[in-house]
Amino acid sequence: MMKERILQIMRRENMTQQEFAKAIEVSPASLSNIFNGKTNPTNNHVSAIHRRFPDININWLMFGEGDMYATVSDETKDSVNGGESTIKSGAEKAPIDASGEPMLFDISDPEQYAAWARMEDIKDVDDQNRQIPVVREVVKYVDKPQRKITEIRIFFDDGTFEVFS
Repeated sequence: MMKERILQIMRRENMTQQEFAKAIEVSPASLSNIFNGKTNPTNNHVSAIHRRFPDININWLMFGEGDMYATVSDETKDSVNGGESTIKSGAEKAPIDASGEPMLFDISDPEQYAAWARMEDIKDVDDQNRQIPVVREVVKYVDKPQRKITEIRIFFDDGTFEVFS
């Protein structure tokens, strides 16, 4: 269970529940509720743990898959060591339109444009197929039988009354 993996992180980091809650910026009560089984960890808890401990493998934390610590690939090392240069080199490769703005797709590349156009056609067909029929509910008012006056009572200020039938 995820709560056991969170406890394992706490033990590995040599932290108390209070220290861990403070480190990941969540209330100690919410951690206590998780450990007591009253609630389950939420996405906010997972995100907070990942922000504070980025080396923890998210798949391990959430599903128990893989190792506790994520392996650092060469690409990640490069981006950590020279992250700015990696970002710049990626931006330099982005196609630029006539106004000088970067474009998401390079439509000068026929293969890429053809794939994009096919996706647009599929979206149009999907939209046409997904038209939801309008269901109109007909409300029928049932006529009540005509009512007739059977008696009229008039009350006077002296406490008397008359009945007309």
